Amino acid sequence: MARTLRVEIFMDDLERHPHCPHGNEPLCKTLRVGVYTYHMKEVGFDRRDRPSMRYTGRRTNQGQENAHPAGASKLTDNIILFQLPPSYPAFTHESPDPLQHTVIRLYPLLPSRDYMAIPTSIQDLIFIGPTLRFRRINNREEKDYFACSTCRDRKDCTFFLWVDEDVTEDKSKSWDLERERILPKINHSELIEKLERIRQKKSRKRAYCHTCSVLLNSAELSNHSTHTLTLKVSDFQLTHPTELLKPLESSKKEAQYLFSKQSTATIVSALCDLGAKHVVCLGTPRIHECILTEYEGRLTSLLLDIDHRYHNFYNKDQFCWYNCFNNYFFGGESSAAVLSQFLQKGDSKGVVLVTDPPFGGRVEPLAYTLQKITQLHRKLNPEAISDLPVLWMFPYFMEPQILANCPGYNMLDYKVDYDNHSLFASGPKGRKHGSPVRIFTNLQPKLFKLSTEEGYRYCDVCERWVSEENKHCDKCNECTSKDGRTYVHCDICSRCVKPSWRHCATCTRCCLPSHVCGEFMPSSKCFICGMEGHKKKECPLHEQTFQVN
Repeated sequence: MARTLRVEIFMDDLERHPHCPHGNEPLCKTLRVGVYTYHMKEVGFDRRDRPSMRYTGRRTNQGQENAHPAGASKLTDNIILFQLPPSYPAFTHESPDPLQHTVIRLYPLLPSRDYMAIPTSIQDLIFIGPTLRFRRINNREEKDYFACSTCRDRKDCTFFLWVDEDVTEDKSKSWDLERERILPKINHSELIEKLERIRQKKSRKRAYCHTCSVLLNSAELSNHSTHTLTLKVSDFQLTHPTELLKPLESSKKEAQYLFSKQSTATIVSALCDLGAKHVVCLGTPRIHECILTEYEGRLTSLLLDIDHRYHNFYNKDQFCWYNCFNNYFFGGESSAAVLSQFLQKGDSKGVVLVTDPPFGGRVEPLAYTLQKITQLHRKLNPEAISDLPVLWMFPYFMEPQILANCPGYNMLDYKVDYDNHSLFASGPKGRKHGSPVRIFTNLQPKLFKLSTEEGYRYCDVCERWVSEENKHCDKCNECTSKDGRTYVHCDICSRCVKPSWRHCATCTRCCLPSHVCGEFMPSSKCFICGMEGHKKKECPLHEQTFQVN
């Protein structure tokens, strides 16, 4: 499958080329990508007062004319997309060659904010793990800074550093103090030994301290008398810690929402149907619990999660303390080795990754993490004929962002329900049209069989399972619904639209009847994230924008 390379260029990256047919014109420039030379022409200035280039549609290889690749897009605002064939050499953040005279931006511009997130190597900066490098644009001035990859609120993590700012001794000491404050001191081996001792005791002699995040026996209760406790911890709770732990629901940090029992059962059943044998649970503790307790002997599981409390319940081969936004193992190389060993199980056959990251987080670093894990899987299993299968849970209205960063992915119609979030659930207490969370995957949609009892059917034309309300449109030649309602086709717009929309002759498009002509937002985008399909108050990024105080 072709890979998409996104390149941002500046005038200094372009050069005059002797074979360019416009060589006598001072505004003609070329851009080299690998062995190919792409011919450009300056056509004015972009919105940042930088010279704007347009791709002429002509490509050469060592002076020989070459057909323009069908997948390449023209340059707009100094951005060009290239579709790379499978045979094209792989590039990484550490070794970006074979690109020449380019500035690589693995992450695109944020949809509605003048910020850019770009990857930072571990050697660049470490606070409580590799930071993300952001770009702030103010009055046409650009300035990069480093900030925490996980916390989107400076109150949770105060780390901030301009790229060109000197790191003083006092600042370094303050970071050390902050690191000690944030990161708990954990001895995983001791916690597992204690878990085994706790298992031997009767339920009435067990307890869990939510204040200290530790299991207790009855003799230790006196030292935690003023803390929040759960007494009489059952065997079921020890094997299902999500039923014991209080969810971390900070919308600007962990945002820990848990799959419903029905969704958990459906997803694990689908994994079995796909032939999965070994499942990497990236931020999906409910899937991990289900596999370990109900599928022993059929499936194995490894949980990667930023919630350190799972150290109390799983051994080193079952849990790694991990940050999905920067691909960082808090346990160091020994923890990273656990993932490497797991990816090689069964000669890599039947290994699947399931992830449910916080919805308020940026898509770009998440996609970058999945790319790094996929590259690791490919490196460890050179004989593998396909990439690591991935199931990514995310709201349907984030589809454009996911497809922009993971072009080979498809969105399934299955609605993923959660126990502890009314906006992400079906039923009388949930959203009117069901949960907005879907499964994005790099596998063929037809491989995922869904239950007719849950309201799904198979579309022979689309060759995939869809919800009952998602009717096939013969004019669009696909099942078009995305938000849980039946879309209707507009012959004038030549596309299906939401049933609440009507075509407006003045605006020459479909929109809500209550709109004011001339003031209608053409894409009906959310004011916060810039994506379609939801309002500001329902946006996962609500009050979670990246700001510099």
